[in-house]
Amino acid sequence: MGRIHKLDTAIAQIRFMAVKENQQRSGIGSKLLFALETQASDWQVESIILNARDTYLAFYLKYHYEVIQPADTLFNVIKHTKMRKVI
Repeated sequence: MGRIHKLDTAIAQIRFMAVKENQQRSGIGSKLLFALETQASDWQVESIILNARDTYLAFYLKYHYEVIQPADTLFNVIKHTKMRKVI
C-alpha cells in the first residue's frame, strides 16, 4: 500500500508505503513505487520526497532517491530519513 499527494506545483510526497513482510522481495514494492512515480510525473512535479525507514534506505537508493537529512524517529525507536528524487 502507499499513497502520493501533491504538496505544491513542484513537489509530491510519497507516504505510508509498505509491503507485508512475507511478500517483500517479490517485486510488489517496485511496482507500487513505479505507479506512484507515474502519478507524480502526470502531475508534472519536479521532485518526489518521502521519509523512509532507515532499514529500507537501500530500496529507495536503488531507485535513485537521494538522502536529504535525518527525519523523525517514531516511538523513539523507528528511525527515518528524508529522501528526494528529481523526476
